[in-house]
Amino acid sequence: VMGFVSAVAFMFRGSMAAQLIRQEVNDHGEAQTQSPPFPILQGRPEALVQLAKFEFDYDFVGVGHCTGNTKVYHTHAWALAPSSGGNKGFETAEYKKWREEAYKKCLQKDPQTEYVSMWIDAGFRCYKGGRCTLRSTTNNDKWARTWKPKPKPKPKVCQCSGGAAATGAACTSNGANICNSCSTGHHKSGTSCKGNACTCNGGAAATGAACTSNGANICNSCSTGHH
Repeated sequence: VMGFVSAVAFMFRGSMAAQLIRQEVNDHGEAQTQSPPFPILQGRPEALVQLAKFEFDYDFVGVGHCTGNTKVYHTHAWALAPSSGGNKGFETAEYKKWREEAYKKCLQKDPQTEYVSMWIDAGFRCYKGGRCTLRSTTNNDKWARTWKPKPKPKPKVCQCSGGAAATGAACTSNGANICNSCSTGHHKSGTSCKGNACTCNGGAAATGAACTSNGANICNSCSTGHH
């Protein structure tokens, strides 16, 4: 019977009757009023604005939502998407997009936000204040997963004078001069590109792109008496 009631309650979420219920008890299990609209980054440090532009990795904390922590923000169901789209599984692209959006919205509220609990119905809560103790006792709790966000490390950027800079794993140190390939007129020397040096018997040696192979006898012009 309880399973049947839970199933009916699940289908009931998002309906007009559920909207009336939410006037007193929100659909994520707490008797409280709705939080104010998402704040805007007005008067906030520029660093916070930049933080909100980051992409994040998310460490899985567990099933359910935090208890005992300071709640930064909470919403009802369908805060980030219309109910017509239905619930989304934890591994779906839609759910992961909601999670990212939820965390960035909470950062706007409080840059000390540490955890985001994301429901499959596009509702969420965010918390701060140390270790998260999870609650996952009800069916509603189990529709949520809690995550600890961390900024993705920015990729290293290399440079290369005389060629194309290394990227990805080949760029082992940010700002280093590490070349992946060399332009015409240059040759690889260690991780760098150096200009080719040509020779010329009876004339002026080719330079730059005209010197296509380091150490080659390539003339740019000939001296009087040579051709």
